[in-house]
Amino acid sequence: MTTVAYPARLQHGVVEATAAFIDFDDLAVHATNIPDLLREARAALRERLLSLETADMEWPSPSSSDEAAQGGAQLLWVDVDVDDTPVRLTISMGERLIKAIDEAADAQGMTRSGFLAVASRAYLAGQRGKGTSKLYEEMSGIGRKVDEALGSESRIGRAINDLDARMLDGFRRMADTFKGGGTSDDDRAQS
Repeated sequence: MTTVAYPARLQHGVVEATAAFIDFDDLAVHATNIPDLLREARAALRERLLSLETADMEWPSPSSSDEAAQGGAQLLWVDVDVDDTPVRLTISMGERLIKAIDEAADAQGMTRSGFLAVASRAYLAGQRGKGTSKLYEEMSGIGRKVDEALGSESRIGRAINDLDARMLDGFRRMADTFKGGGTSDDDRAQS
């Protein structure tokens, strides 16, 4: 199997979300939640690619992130596996690099394999300098967004740190209660 990925513009409505494929003018899917939308988008993309192949027509080249994001559109990268001779590949990479790849792939709605396939195709297509630096910039940007959203200085991070501090304080008071024969230092001070 070969994994291909095409961008779709994501639009959120009151009741449903829509993913409209940029490289296929008349291909759009709708669903009430993002996981269902991605599942529907994958099925629609797979069906369209198969119909093009059956008609002996070329597949369009996927738009780049820059082309697809014109006008500030929110993107959903839809990856599908297409028939190819399957080859199992075992590679070794640094743990932090794999984590960064997984986060970037997840942020784009892609699998790790799909993300690596897109990066590899860009490299092999002669985009070595331009494509890899773009990919690095995109991955760095995604990493910054994840850190801003979930890092220790974010609202969520501060809430977690506050909860940790309160729980630790509660555990210490509980330990003091057991250590002091069932009464805490506060109880003994009041007696």
